[in-house]
Amino acid sequence: MAVPPELFLAGVFMGITAAALFGISNVVYKSQSAEIQPTAINAFKMWIALPVIFVTVFLLLYPTGFNVPLTSIQ
Repeated sequence: MAVPPELFLAGVFMGITAAALFGISNVVYKSQSAEIQPTAINAFKMWIALPVIFVTVFLLLYPTGFNVPLTSIQ
């Protein structure tokens, strides 16, 4: 199955954006590590990521469900 160019470019854009945000967040978290505990930082990241993932997956990509062919289960 070939991937349409629009989805390929969307994946590339999301990958580059994720890498940039990961790098920026590490710099910010490192600068605040003396005042904030690692558990609080991870909780903060989780609550920020949750709505972003929800919007990306459920509203933009319109998932139709996860289908596994019966031949691959056997």
